[in-house]
Amino acid sequence: MVLVTRSDRLEDAWIGLYASLVRRIAGSFPPAVEAILEVGSGRGQITVPLAKSLPDAAITAVDLFKGSYSRDRPTLLARLEQAGVGRRVRVITANALRWLSYQKAGQFGVVLSSEFLPELDTHQIRDFFNGCYRILCPAGVTAHVFLSPAPSNPRQQLVVEADSDPRWTRRPPGAWFSPPPALVLKELTAAGFRNTRTQRYPGGLRARGEAARSMLRRWGVRADFANGYADRLRKDGLELPDWIVALGTKPQ
Repeated sequence: MVLVTRSDRLEDAWIGLYASLVRRIAGSFPPAVEAILEVGSGRGQITVPLAKSLPDAAITAVDLFKGSYSRDRPTLLARLEQAGVGRRVRVITANALRWLSYQKAGQFGVVLSSEFLPELDTHQIRDFFNGCYRILCPAGVTAHVFLSPAPSNPRQQLVVEADSDPRWTRRPPGAWFSPPPALVLKELTAAGFRNTRTQRYPGGLRARGEAARSMLRRWGVRADFANGYADRLRKDGLELPDWIVALGTKPQ
């Protein structure tokens, strides 16, 4: 568990956290994968370490880059160039569900998403997984990363409340903080995937004081939340819930 108290240390902590997460997930990918689709690339927290870990893979990164996330695209492009992997990553601005619907079948070895499922409701998850299945080649793997909806301590509960309670967040979720893992596996199976399973990893990040406030601002949480919980943020802070990785394989 990494404890961060200064806002200027938060970005480095995130980078290290996601790099570790990518190393774990990549172990489930097919050997010598050549083409990867990442849905919901954001600022490149998964994209950059993924491209560095798999130097022979071409990556297509799709994100809407809308609203408060509109600045994520230039940040992503800058990080890709800085890491020396820009030529292997194609960045597309589009609605991912709509974009998937007109892509040719069987063109990717891996379809990956990070924190994209929480943006969808059950019907949209079903459509998304059907699209993932169609564009994967046989023996291809789909992997979806999201934070556990079941917090295990008060610090994690604060994260769930801040990011899902309409009183606090400017982007209240349509259905949930994160979907139940059992539902995700059910929908993966319904889409045709086999060997469906979940992996769980510790969230790995605790932010206290100014670092916690900085994290909340990044998530678009209203200042009233930080002011109302000022003592708890200063003393105990916020802690990421466990990461859930849901995986499935397309039959050959």
